[in-house]
Order: sequence, then structure tokens, then C-alpha cells
Amino acid sequence: MIKGSVFLIDGGYLKVLLKNSFGEPRIDFAKFSSVIACDGESKLIRTYYYYCLPFLSSSPSDEDRKRHDAAQIVSLK
Repeated sequence: MIKGSVFLIDGGYLKVLLKNSFGEPRIDFAKFSSVIACDGESKLIRTYYYYCLPFLSSSPSDEDRKRHDAAQIVSLK
């Protein structure tokens, strides 16, 4: 019986990790997830990518607003 894998990507964590370790390379998430999730015994069923915007309080500081706005722009690309 073939086993199935579902690959979950935390976009915020991966972005920081790639930036700090590899200088923000472009990633083909289909290839990336199939290489990581498939161990020869299982088949990749699906990949989920999630990128959560930073928390923004009801009265944000200028710095918090800039960080949130910058993250929105990145998540739209």
C-alpha cells in the first residue's frame, strides 16, 4: 500500500530561514515539497503554504504599521 504525505510550509519561517542562510533564493515549491515529503515509500498528496501577516493592534506604532505594510506587499508577490 502506498502512503501519502501532505507538506505544510510556514511561509514566514521559511522566508526568514532562506534570507538568513541563502540570501532569499526563489523556490519552486512544487519541486521543494516533492523532494522533502517523498521518501521513496510515500507519494505527495498536497502542499499547503501559509504566510501570516504580523499582528497589528488597534493603535499601532509607526514601526508596527511599516512592518505590517511591508509584509502585505511581500505576501502579494
